[in-house]
Amino acid sequence: MFFLKTDIPAIALGVTLVQQEEGEERPIAFASKKLTLAETHYLMIEWECLAIRSGVELFRYYLIGQEFILITDHAPLRWLRTDKLDNA
Repeated sequence: MFFLKTDIPAIALGVTLVQQEEGEERPIAFASKKLTLAETHYLMIEWECLAIRSGVELFRYYLIGQEFILITDHAPLRWLRTDKLDNA
């Protein structure tokens, strides 16, 4: 099982891909991206979405065909977990 963890410090995005085996979490890959000037004006929810999108794109070869758990500390994004997408 893979976990995609996001973190948003003040001027960058951070993403970690973790794999759980035999009850232990092992980091597989790390990525970070400095925000552009335009991105620094985004809302926090937009930063979180950008981090998620970046992480999925960067680690897509690990995630294709795999179930994974997204871990984010941003409460307004909880709807991603609970709402069903009609056009998915």
